[in-house]
Amino acid sequence: MVIAIMLLRERPRAAHMRPSSGDGGIDVITPQPFGPPIVDQIKSFASGALTAGRKKQIGGSLDSVRMELSDQIGGWNLVLPMNHTREQRRWFEALDAPFETNWRGLTYLEGLVAKYPDVVDYYLNGGRERVVQHATDLLRLSSLQLDVANGGGLDVAAVTTALVAACDTINRSDPHYRYEFRVGAGATGAPRNQEGWVFSQTVGPPGLTPMTIDIFARFQQASELRPIPMSVTLRPQTHDDDAAVQEFFDYGTDIEIPADVQLPEGLPGGLPNPSGPARIRIMQHQPTDRPDIELRIIDVGNDTVSTLPVRITSSSQGRAGGRFQATDNSGAVQVEGRTSEKERRATFNYSVQLDRLEGQPVRACLNVVRFSTSLCEPNRLALAFRHGGVFATSQPIIGGVFADEQRALMSLLEDLSILQDRCPVPLCWNSREAAEDQRDIHECASMLRGETIEGTWNHFHADMLAGGRPLIDAITEPGALLYERELGFQAFGQEFSLGIERLMFETVVPKIEATASDGSFGVTFTPGVSNRYVRSLVRT
Repeated sequence: MVIAIMLLRERPRAAHMRPSSGDGGIDVITPQPFGPPIVDQIKSFASGALTAGRKKQIGGSLDSVRMELSDQIGGWNLVLPMNHTREQRRWFEALDAPFETNWRGLTYLEGLVAKYPDVVDYYLNGGRERVVQHATDLLRLSSLQLDVANGGGLDVAAVTTALVAACDTINRSDPHYRYEFRVGAGATGAPRNQEGWVFSQTVGPPGLTPMTIDIFARFQQASELRPIPMSVTLRPQTHDDDAAVQEFFDYGTDIEIPADVQLPEGLPGGLPNPSGPARIRIMQHQPTDRPDIELRIIDVGNDTVSTLPVRITSSSQGRAGGRFQATDNSGAVQVEGRTSEKERRATFNYSVQLDRLEGQPVRACLNVVRFSTSLCEPNRLALAFRHGGVFATSQPIIGGVFADEQRALMSLLEDLSILQDRCPVPLCWNSREAAEDQRDIHECASMLRGETIEGTWNHFHADMLAGGRPLIDAITEPGALLYERELGFQAFGQEFSLGIERLMFETVVPKIEATASDGSFGVTFTPGVSNRYVRSLVRT
């Protein structure tokens, strides 16, 4: 056990297989992210010759693991507190194995003992009791109390030194768990680093600064080798409590309710046992490999009219069925549903809140609004696996939920989606700015589609270099003017170029303004016979 735990400390994601006749020759197995696992076989041979019987045991273990894992092994280590002789090494290297084999002997194990002395001390030298005492010191900090009692002064450095020393001492003593502390009113709740976190406890008399002790597993199997069993008796006190308990057992819904809690073996490190009356919150573990699902609008012929990808944000499972919540990428669409284990069906509710589109990428907003246009009779709404079939449908939709103002919103979002192709960063929706810039947005998007924009004008001003004077002087009567310039777009905190636009004015009358010393001058143009102009994009 001591050797196995040192190996688990060395490779925290490894697993220790409890010895049995059917362990398949595996004592410790370490999964590898991109290949077959590493296997350690521990033998207790500490001295003496490698007899025929011992060789048979080692060979039998190797044969067992090959059969158990079908040769899908990244490496096999023989771990024992004995260094090999030259003859033993030759015998070991001659073993038949299509994977790497290593003899990890006494020198290797002495290195682990030097690295993890707490494991040996805890299991063989009475270290378990010392861990309890160190935890008590961490909580009571009796040395500080003694200084205060003797009239000694305390400062931040003294307190910090004592806390760090107490925490360091227990962390050098407990082979299964490590401990961290947080001090202050804002230090309650779960720690920021969730990796390996198993328990947190806040201690301190009322009215004084609390201290929170966080406990983290040093390796994945720590809570199996040093378990923290808990007995909970729920104590519902109101009708709402009764309903919450029913929901919890039927659908796995999170619950917070009065209860009696018992920890028969106490907490690791001898921390105070929080047994007794409490309010307990039970939350279901959220898996990371949830299925990809989508909303579909289907017509009377069960053909798909429109789809909207959604992701499951929370789910739970109980004895009667499950519940789930999902949303689209914008967060505007919310889906809540339940599955019935007995009836093998699902039901769900759907809602869309357009005010949640604020600040979201315009294309995510467009997906939501475009999807909503098909929410009209006699279509139905369905939930489906993205790469599979429908698992829940609604009743036929009565009427249409898409109002005229939402159609205008979709048109504006479609224009912004065209502009997004020219913008290297996401355009995020701002309803106030969009309303103010709606005309400019539409005209720019129309030109990007290859359309022309017609309008009327009353005057415009241009600054020209000296070389342009003859051209202006040559205009003796109203005539057409062709003018090209860079077309820029500025909205939603972004500014970028769309290309070169051409403006064609049917008739203009120029009027030269002040001339500078270098010959440059200003000119104001006003309409002649016609005040009509045409805009188009000539280069993007």
